[in-house]
Amino acid sequence: MASQGIPNSKSPMYGIHQLEYAKALMEFGIEVYIVALDLRSIRRWRKWGYHRGEIQGIRYYNISLPLGNFNELLQMKYGSKVLGKYLNDILEEERGTDLIHSHFLNHSYPFVHAAKNNGLDIPIVISEHSSHVNKENIQDITKEKRIIGNYVYNNCDKLIVGSPYFKSVLEKNFGVEAVVSPTVADTKSFTLDNKDFQEGTFRVVSTGNLIVDKGHFELISAFSKVFKGVDATLKIFGQGVEYNNLKRLIESKGMTNQIYLLGHHSLDEINKEYNNSDLFVLASHHETYGKVYIEAMSSGLPVITVDNGGSEHFIKDFNGVIAQKKNVEDLANKLKLMYNKIRTNELDKSRIRENVLLNFSKEASIRDLKRIYSEVLEGDNYVEKRKEEL
Repeated sequence: MASQGIPNSKSPMYGIHQLEYAKALMEFGIEVYIVALDLRSIRRWRKWGYHRGEIQGIRYYNISLPLGNFNELLQMKYGSKVLGKYLNDILEEERGTDLIHSHFLNHSYPFVHAAKNNGLDIPIVISEHSSHVNKENIQDITKEKRIIGNYVYNNCDKLIVGSPYFKSVLEKNFGVEAVVSPTVADTKSFTLDNKDFQEGTFRVVSTGNLIVDKGHFELISAFSKVFKGVDATLKIFGQGVEYNNLKRLIESKGMTNQIYLLGHHSLDEINKEYNNSDLFVLASHHETYGKVYIEAMSSGLPVITVDNGGSEHFIKDFNGVIAQKKNVEDLANKLKLMYNKIRTNELDKSRIRENVLLNFSKEASIRDLKRIYSEVLEGDNYVEKRKEEL
Protein backbone atom coordinates (compact mmCIF):
# COMPACT_ATOMS: atom_id res chain seq x y z
CA MET A 1 0.00 0.00 0.00
CA ALA A 2 1.64 3.21 -1.20
CA SER A 3 1.04 6.21 1.04
CA GLN A 4 2.03 9.84 1.53
CA GLY A 5 2.89 9.32 5.19
CA ILE A 6 2.41 7.41 8.43
CA PRO A 7 -0.02 8.82 11.02
CA ASN A 8 1.61 10.07 14.24
CA SER A 9 0.61 12.00 17.36
CA LYS A 10 1.17 15.37 15.64
CA SER A 11 -0.57 14.40 12.38
CA PRO A 12 -3.00 11.60 13.30
CA MET A 13 -4.95 11.89 10.03
CA TYR A 14 -2.01 12.04 7.61
CA GLY A 15 -1.92 8.74 5.74
CA ILE A 16 -4.92 7.43 7.69
CA HIS A 17 -6.83 6.64 4.50
CA GLN A 18 -4.17 4.17 3.31
CA LEU A 19 -3.75 2.73 6.79
CA GLU A 20 -7.48 2.01 7.00
CA TYR A 21 -7.33 0.29 3.60
CA ALA A 22 -4.36 -1.80 4.73
CA LYS A 23 -6.10 -2.82 7.95
CA ALA A 24 -9.27 -3.76 6.07
CA LEU A 25 -7.33 -5.90 3.59
CA MET A 26 -5.46 -7.65 6.41
CA GLU A 27 -8.75 -8.31 8.17
CA PHE A 28 -9.98 -10.15 5.07
CA GLY A 29 -6.90 -12.27 4.51
CA ILE A 30 -4.58 -10.22 2.29
CA GLU A 31 -1.08 -9.53 3.65
CA VAL A 32 -0.25 -5.84 3.35
CA TYR A 33 2.61 -3.53 4.22
CA ILE A 34 2.87 0.22 3.67
CA VAL A 35 5.57 2.15 1.85
CA ALA A 36 5.27 5.88 2.57
CA LEU A 37 6.97 8.81 0.86
CA ASP A 38 6.48 11.88 3.06
CA LEU A 39 7.55 15.11 1.32
CA ARG A 40 5.91 17.68 3.60
CA SER A 41 7.74 20.78 4.77
CA ILE A 42 10.08 20.99 7.76
CA ARG A 43 7.24 22.52 9.76
CA ARG A 44 5.42 19.16 9.81
CA TRP A 45 6.98 17.29 12.71
CA ARG A 46 8.00 13.67 12.14
CA LYS A 47 11.08 11.46 12.06
CA TRP A 48 13.15 12.24 8.96
CA GLY A 49 15.11 9.90 6.75
CA TYR A 50 14.39 6.25 6.05
CA HIS A 51 13.06 4.03 8.79
CA ARG A 52 10.76 1.09 9.31
CA GLY A 53 8.29 0.08 11.98
CA GLU A 54 4.82 -1.16 12.70
CA ILE A 55 1.55 0.67 13.27
CA GLN A 56 -1.68 -1.03 14.35
CA GLY A 57 -0.33 -4.38 13.22
CA ILE A 58 0.81 -3.16 9.78
CA ARG A 59 4.51 -3.15 8.80
CA TYR A 60 5.71 0.06 7.20
CA TYR A 61 8.72 1.58 5.47
CA ASN A 62 8.78 5.36 5.69
CA ILE A 63 10.91 7.71 3.59
CA SER A 64 10.59 11.24 4.94
CA LEU A 65 12.20 14.36 3.44
CA PRO A 66 11.30 17.97 4.30
CA LEU A 67 10.63 19.40 0.83
CA GLY A 68 7.55 21.53 1.42
CA ASN A 69 5.26 23.11 -1.13
CA PHE A 70 6.59 24.19 -4.50
CA ASN A 71 5.89 23.20 -8.09
CA GLU A 72 3.91 19.96 -7.82
CA LEU A 73 5.48 18.27 -10.80
CA LEU A 74 9.07 19.03 -9.72
CA GLN A 75 8.26 17.79 -6.23
CA MET A 76 6.88 14.52 -7.60
CA LYS A 77 9.88 14.00 -9.91
CA TYR A 78 12.31 14.58 -7.05
CA GLY A 79 10.29 12.24 -4.85
CA SER A 80 10.50 9.59 -7.59
CA LYS A 81 14.31 9.71 -7.53
CA VAL A 82 14.42 9.38 -3.77
CA LEU A 83 11.89 6.54 -3.72
CA GLY A 84 13.82 4.76 -6.48
CA LYS A 85 16.84 4.41 -4.17
CA TYR A 86 14.84 2.33 -1.69
CA LEU A 87 12.05 0.60 -3.61
CA ASN A 88 14.09 -2.33 -4.97
CA ASP A 89 15.51 -3.13 -1.53
CA ILE A 90 12.07 -2.98 0.06
CA LEU A 91 10.62 -5.32 -2.56
CA GLU A 92 13.57 -7.64 -2.14
CA GLU A 93 12.94 -7.79 1.59
CA GLU A 94 9.20 -8.21 1.03
CA ARG A 95 9.78 -10.99 -1.48
CA GLY A 96 6.53 -12.22 -3.01
CA THR A 97 4.86 -8.82 -3.25
CA ASP A 98 2.17 -9.23 -5.92
CA LEU A 99 1.09 -5.66 -6.57
CA ILE A 100 1.27 -2.03 -5.48
CA HIS A 101 -1.93 -0.20 -4.59
CA SER A 102 -1.63 3.58 -4.42
CA HIS A 103 -4.12 6.40 -3.76
CA PHE A 104 -4.43 9.94 -5.20
CA LEU A 105 -2.60 11.03 -8.35
CA ASN A 106 0.11 13.16 -6.69
CA HIS A 107 1.14 10.51 -4.20
CA SER A 108 0.95 7.82 -6.90
CA TYR A 109 3.29 9.58 -9.35
CA PRO A 110 6.56 8.72 -7.52
CA PHE A 111 5.59 5.04 -7.21
CA VAL A 112 4.58 4.71 -10.86
CA HIS A 113 7.65 6.64 -12.03
CA ALA A 114 10.12 4.81 -9.76
CA ALA A 115 8.74 1.39 -10.71
CA LYS A 116 8.95 2.24 -14.40
CA ASN A 117 12.48 3.67 -14.17
CA ASN A 118 13.69 0.73 -12.07
CA GLY A 119 12.31 -1.75 -14.60
CA LEU A 120 10.00 -3.35 -12.04
CA ASP A 121 7.47 -5.67 -13.61
CA ILE A 122 4.86 -5.38 -10.87
CA PRO A 123 1.22 -4.39 -11.40
CA ILE A 124 0.12 -1.01 -10.00
CA VAL A 125 -3.48 -0.27 -9.02
CA ILE A 126 -4.47 3.37 -8.46
CA SER A 127 -7.49 4.55 -6.47
CA GLU A 128 -8.31 8.14 -7.29
CA HIS A 129 -10.16 10.16 -4.64
CA SER A 130 -9.01 13.69 -5.48
CA SER A 131 -11.71 16.30 -6.03
CA HIS A 132 -9.03 18.40 -7.77
CA VAL A 133 -9.48 16.26 -10.90
CA ASN A 134 -13.20 15.56 -10.49
CA LYS A 135 -14.03 18.54 -12.73
CA GLU A 136 -16.41 18.55 -15.68
CA ASN A 137 -14.29 21.15 -17.47
CA ILE A 138 -10.64 20.14 -17.89
CA GLN A 139 -9.64 23.81 -17.74
CA ASP A 140 -10.67 23.79 -14.09
CA ILE A 141 -7.86 21.30 -13.40
CA THR A 142 -4.41 22.86 -12.90
CA LYS A 143 -1.78 22.31 -15.58
CA GLU A 144 0.45 20.37 -13.15
CA LYS A 145 -2.36 18.02 -12.15
CA ARG A 146 -3.22 17.42 -15.81
CA ILE A 147 0.38 16.42 -16.53
CA ILE A 148 0.63 14.25 -13.41
CA GLY A 149 -2.77 12.66 -14.06
CA ASN A 150 -1.99 11.84 -17.68
CA TYR A 151 1.21 10.09 -16.64
CA VAL A 152 -0.21 8.19 -13.66
CA TYR A 153 -3.49 7.11 -15.22
CA ASN A 154 -1.87 5.90 -18.44
CA ASN A 155 0.88 3.94 -16.69
CA CYS A 156 -1.10 1.98 -14.12
CA ASP A 157 -2.71 -1.44 -14.57
CA LYS A 158 -6.08 -0.49 -13.13
CA LEU A 159 -7.69 2.83 -12.17
CA ILE A 160 -10.43 2.82 -9.52
CA VAL A 161 -12.93 5.58 -8.69
CA GLY A 162 -15.87 5.77 -6.30
CA SER A 163 -18.69 7.00 -8.55
CA PRO A 164 -20.02 6.68 -12.11
CA TYR A 165 -19.80 10.46 -12.53
CA PHE A 166 -16.11 10.50 -11.61
CA LYS A 167 -15.52 7.64 -14.04
CA SER A 168 -17.11 9.62 -16.88
CA VAL A 169 -15.12 12.76 -15.99
CA LEU A 170 -11.77 10.94 -16.11
CA GLU A 171 -12.67 9.26 -19.38
CA LYS A 172 -13.64 12.62 -20.88
CA ASN A 173 -10.68 14.66 -19.58
CA PHE A 174 -7.88 12.09 -19.58
CA GLY A 175 -9.03 9.47 -22.08
CA VAL A 176 -8.70 6.64 -19.58
CA GLU A 177 -11.12 3.93 -18.51
CA ALA A 178 -11.72 3.56 -14.78
CA VAL A 179 -13.73 1.02 -12.80
CA VAL A 180 -16.24 2.03 -10.14
CA SER A 181 -15.80 0.44 -6.72
CA PRO A 182 -17.01 1.54 -3.28
CA THR A 183 -14.45 3.28 -1.07
CA VAL A 184 -13.63 1.42 2.14
CA ALA A 185 -15.82 2.79 4.93
CA ASP A 186 -15.75 1.63 8.54
CA THR A 187 -19.46 0.93 8.81
CA LYS A 188 -18.89 -1.13 11.98
CA SER A 189 -18.12 2.07 13.90
CA PHE A 190 -21.62 3.32 13.11
CA THR A 191 -24.49 1.40 14.61
CA LEU A 192 -28.27 1.50 14.58
CA ASP A 193 -29.16 1.71 18.26
CA ASN A 194 -32.43 3.57 17.83
CA LYS A 195 -34.67 2.25 15.06
CA ASP A 196 -37.35 4.90 15.56
CA PHE A 197 -37.21 8.52 14.51
CA GLN A 198 -37.23 11.01 17.37
CA GLU A 199 -40.40 12.64 18.62
CA GLY A 200 -40.40 16.28 19.64
CA THR A 201 -37.34 18.21 18.45
CA PHE A 202 -36.43 17.56 14.81
CA ARG A 203 -32.69 16.91 14.83
CA VAL A 204 -30.51 17.46 11.75
CA VAL A 205 -26.79 16.61 11.78
CA SER A 206 -23.89 17.31 9.40
CA THR A 207 -20.21 16.34 9.31
CA GLY A 208 -17.51 18.01 7.23
CA ASN A 209 -14.54 20.35 7.33
CA LEU A 210 -15.54 23.97 7.86
CA ILE A 211 -14.56 25.16 4.40
CA VAL A 212 -16.60 26.82 1.65
CA ASP A 213 -16.64 23.71 -0.54
CA LYS A 214 -18.55 21.67 2.04
CA GLY A 215 -21.68 23.79 1.59
CA HIS A 216 -22.25 24.69 5.25
CA PHE A 217 -23.11 28.27 4.32
CA GLU A 218 -25.97 27.08 2.10
CA LEU A 219 -27.11 24.56 4.71
CA ILE A 220 -27.26 27.14 7.49
CA SER A 221 -29.19 29.56 5.28
CA ALA A 222 -31.62 26.86 4.09
CA PHE A 223 -32.16 25.47 7.59
CA SER A 224 -32.87 28.99 8.86
CA LYS A 225 -35.49 29.51 6.14
CA VAL A 226 -37.36 26.35 7.05
CA PHE A 227 -36.91 25.90 10.78
CA LYS A 228 -36.43 29.31 12.41
CA GLY A 229 -38.67 29.36 15.46
CA VAL A 230 -39.56 25.68 14.94
CA ASP A 231 -38.58 22.97 17.41
CA ALA A 232 -35.57 21.85 15.36
CA THR A 233 -31.77 21.84 15.70
CA LEU A 234 -28.79 21.57 13.34
CA LYS A 235 -25.49 20.26 14.68
CA ILE A 236 -22.37 20.50 12.51
CA PHE A 237 -19.27 18.43 13.32
CA GLY A 238 -15.97 19.64 11.88
CA GLN A 239 -13.15 22.13 12.10
CA GLY A 240 -11.77 24.57 9.57
CA VAL A 241 -10.90 28.07 8.44
CA GLU A 242 -14.52 29.18 7.98
CA TYR A 243 -15.49 28.69 11.63
CA ASN A 244 -15.75 32.40 12.45
CA ASN A 245 -17.60 33.25 9.24
CA LEU A 246 -20.08 30.43 9.82
CA LYS A 247 -20.57 31.54 13.41
CA ARG A 248 -21.31 35.10 12.24
CA LEU A 249 -23.82 33.76 9.70
CA ILE A 250 -25.62 31.80 12.43
CA GLU A 251 -25.75 34.92 14.59
CA SER A 252 -27.03 37.08 11.73
CA LYS A 253 -29.86 34.58 11.14
CA GLY A 254 -30.79 34.66 14.83
CA MET A 255 -30.20 30.90 15.08
CA THR A 256 -27.66 30.58 17.90
CA ASN A 257 -30.15 28.53 19.93
CA GLN A 258 -30.83 26.15 17.04
CA ILE A 259 -27.59 25.76 15.05
CA TYR A 260 -24.38 24.56 16.70
CA LEU A 261 -20.79 24.25 15.46
CA LEU A 262 -19.40 21.35 17.49
CA GLY A 263 -15.82 21.03 16.24
CA HIS A 264 -13.92 17.73 16.10
CA HIS A 265 -15.33 14.69 17.91
CA SER A 266 -14.52 10.98 18.01
CA LEU A 267 -16.36 8.46 15.84
CA ASP A 268 -18.07 7.11 18.97
CA GLU A 269 -19.41 10.56 19.81
CA ILE A 270 -20.58 11.15 16.24
CA ASN A 271 -22.24 7.72 16.15
CA LYS A 272 -24.10 8.58 19.36
CA GLU A 273 -25.32 11.85 17.83
CA TYR A 274 -26.40 10.06 14.65
CA ASN A 275 -28.52 7.72 16.76
CA ASN A 276 -30.19 10.71 18.40
CA SER A 277 -30.86 12.45 15.07
CA ASP A 278 -33.47 12.30 12.32
CA LEU A 279 -31.66 13.48 9.20
CA PHE A 280 -28.10 13.88 7.85
CA VAL A 281 -27.36 16.74 5.44
CA LEU A 282 -24.13 17.68 3.67
CA ALA A 283 -24.35 20.12 0.75
CA SER A 284 -20.74 19.53 -0.34
CA HIS A 285 -19.98 21.07 -3.74
CA HIS A 286 -17.60 18.31 -4.84
CA GLU A 287 -17.27 14.69 -3.75
CA THR A 288 -15.44 11.79 -5.33
CA TYR A 289 -17.44 9.29 -3.27
CA GLY A 290 -18.97 10.69 -0.09
CA LYS A 291 -17.98 8.31 2.70
CA VAL A 292 -19.67 10.46 5.38
CA TYR A 293 -23.07 9.80 3.78
CA ILE A 294 -22.40 6.05 3.97
CA GLU A 295 -21.43 6.38 7.64
CA ALA A 296 -24.61 8.32 8.43
CA MET A 297 -26.79 5.78 6.62
CA SER A 298 -25.00 3.02 8.56
CA SER A 299 -26.77 4.50 11.59
CA GLY A 300 -30.06 4.42 9.71
CA LEU A 301 -30.18 8.11 8.90
CA PRO A 302 -31.79 9.31 5.67
CA VAL A 303 -29.62 11.89 3.93
CA ILE A 304 -29.76 15.00 1.79
CA THR A 305 -26.87 15.50 -0.62
CA VAL A 306 -26.41 17.70 -3.69
CA ASP A 307 -25.39 17.02 -7.28
CA ASN A 308 -21.70 16.98 -6.38
CA GLY A 309 -20.45 14.19 -8.64
CA GLY A 310 -19.76 11.61 -5.95
CA SER A 311 -22.73 10.78 -3.77
CA GLU A 312 -25.73 10.78 -6.10
CA HIS A 313 -25.38 7.16 -7.18
CA PHE A 314 -26.27 5.68 -3.78
CA ILE A 315 -29.27 7.92 -3.10
CA LYS A 316 -32.65 6.24 -3.64
CA ASP A 317 -36.24 7.15 -2.73
CA PHE A 318 -36.06 5.10 0.47
CA ASN A 319 -32.86 6.67 1.87
CA GLY A 320 -32.63 10.30 0.80
CA VAL A 321 -32.89 13.04 -1.78
CA ILE A 322 -30.61 15.13 -4.00
CA ALA A 323 -30.71 18.96 -4.00
CA GLN A 324 -29.20 21.37 -6.50
CA LYS A 325 -25.64 22.42 -5.71
CA LYS A 326 -25.21 25.95 -4.26
CA ASN A 327 -28.99 26.50 -4.39
CA VAL A 328 -30.30 27.59 -0.98
CA GLU A 329 -33.95 27.66 -2.09
CA ASP A 330 -33.85 24.12 -3.47
CA LEU A 331 -32.01 22.85 -0.40
CA ALA A 332 -34.71 24.44 1.78
CA ASN A 333 -37.40 22.67 -0.27
CA LYS A 334 -35.59 19.36 0.15
CA LEU A 335 -35.40 19.93 3.92
CA LYS A 336 -39.18 20.45 3.97
CA LEU A 337 -39.67 17.31 1.87
CA MET A 338 -37.56 15.12 4.14
CA TYR A 339 -39.12 16.61 7.28
CA ASN A 340 -42.58 15.62 6.01
CA LYS A 341 -41.42 12.14 4.97
CA ILE A 342 -39.85 11.50 8.36
CA ARG A 343 -42.76 12.90 10.36
CA THR A 344 -45.25 10.78 8.40
CA ASN A 345 -43.16 7.60 8.87
CA GLU A 346 -42.46 7.08 5.16
CA LEU A 347 -38.83 6.08 5.79
CA ASP A 348 -37.38 3.01 7.50
CA LYS A 349 -34.05 3.25 9.35
CA SER A 350 -33.49 -0.51 9.27
CA ARG A 351 -33.90 -0.64 5.51
CA ILE A 352 -31.47 2.25 5.08
CA ARG A 353 -28.80 0.49 7.14
CA GLU A 354 -29.35 -2.90 5.49
CA ASN A 355 -28.80 -1.38 2.04
CA VAL A 356 -25.49 0.12 3.18
CA LEU A 357 -24.23 -3.11 4.72
CA LEU A 358 -25.11 -5.06 1.59
CA ASN A 359 -23.61 -2.70 -0.98
CA PHE A 360 -21.23 -0.21 0.67
CA SER A 361 -19.84 -1.81 3.84
CA LYS A 362 -16.18 -2.58 4.39
CA GLU A 363 -16.94 -6.20 3.55
CA ALA A 364 -18.57 -5.20 0.25
CA SER A 365 -15.67 -2.87 -0.62
CA ILE A 366 -12.98 -5.47 0.06
CA ARG A 367 -14.93 -8.15 -1.78
CA ASP A 368 -14.97 -5.92 -4.87
CA LEU A 369 -11.33 -4.93 -4.39
CA LYS A 370 -10.31 -8.62 -4.29
CA ARG A 371 -12.12 -9.10 -7.60
CA ILE A 372 -10.21 -6.18 -9.13
CA TYR A 373 -6.88 -7.50 -7.80
CA SER A 374 -7.65 -10.90 -9.31
CA GLU A 375 -8.38 -9.37 -12.70
CA VAL A 376 -5.04 -7.51 -12.61
CA LEU A 377 -3.02 -10.49 -11.40
CA GLU A 378 -4.45 -12.88 -13.98
CA GLY A 379 -3.08 -10.77 -16.81
CA ASP A 380 -0.85 -12.67 -19.28
CA ASN A 381 2.37 -10.81 -18.44
CA TYR A 382 1.98 -11.34 -14.71
CA VAL A 383 1.08 -15.03 -15.02
CA GLU A 384 4.08 -15.73 -17.26
CA LYS A 385 6.40 -13.86 -14.89
CA ARG A 386 5.18 -15.89 -11.90
CA LYS A 387 5.62 -19.14 -13.84
CA GLU A 388 9.26 -18.25 -14.52
CA GLU A 389 9.86 -17.49 -10.83
CA LEU A 390 8.33 -20.82 -9.81
